[in-house]
Amino acid sequence: MDIPTLKDANFFSFIAEATTPVVVTFVAKTSKPASEQLATIVDLAESYEGVISFAIVDAEDSLQAADHCGILSVPTSVLFKGGKFADRIVGLMSKTALVNRLEEDLRSLI
Repeated sequence: MDIPTLKDANFFSFIAEATTPVVVTFVAKTSKPASEQLATIVDLAESYEGVISFAIVDAEDSLQAADHCGILSVPTSVLFKGGKFADRIVGLMSKTALVNRLEEDLRSLI
């Protein structure tokens, strides 16, 4: 599954126009943990297709988006619902931990 890579130019419109909750994962080319997290995000995007939208942002290339989301380290995933912040997940997490967190978030967003 292709996960869109967002830049400052399309970040805000992608979030605002989404019809599902959105998980945006901030990464950096030089971060090994962020690279490892991407593999998990790809798996989750396939599992949650149609339920949650996923996107990736290079925090070093998209400073406005990173600043808007308060990104201090990567990987950091930010969940949006209806264009608004809903949750932040900081650091490398296992697939199981991410699934548990997303399921908890989805329950609270209903």
